[in-house]
Amino acid sequence: MTMTMQERRNLRLGLIIGGLCLAQLVLFIILFSRYGLPKDPKIWAEIQAREAQQAQAQAGQVAPPQAQTKDAP
Repeated sequence: MTMTMQERRNLRLGLIIGGLCLAQLVLFIILFSRYGLPKDPKIWAEIQAREAQQAQAQAGQVAPPQAQTKDAP
């Protein structure tokens, strides 16, 4: 069974679109893994402290609440 020119063009177009979708997915994964975390160390420390408190609360160990500081705009 031979493929017609239209079928070949459809196959080529499908492979190109599929390849572009995969390339975009990989690009987003790379960008998110590289730039997804907060760049401010202060915010990152607050997130880590909050997660540690939640983990301790789930384990039955209640940690004393920490004062949160907010910078004035």
